[in-house]
Amino acid sequence: MTIQDILLCIISLASCFRLLFYRRGSSPFKAGYSFLAYLLIVINGAIGLAILTGLLNCIYIPNTLIAIMIINAIAIFYCHGNVAHLVNIFRRTSV
Repeated sequence: MTIQDILLCIISLASCFRLLFYRRGSSPFKAGYSFLAYLLIVINGAIGLAILTGLLNCIYIPNTLIAIMIINAIAIFYCHGNVAHLVNIFRRTSV
């Protein structure tokens, strides 16, 4: 395991856990955002566990995908795990 593997594993598992422990509070339930959060949790968790168990190395992951994962993790922590806020940020910046 290289340093890059360890950092990518930490980033993906940290963003997975941040999404897992998000508390909705009094905001309304929206199935689309919940499904998107579920997909993000599964993808980040699977990549983190695959790197942790040695099934996947950063050598086999393209650099652009690593950059996207880092930006995604930063955005998840910026939004405090709120996927609705995350989607709205990407909508505002793309227009």
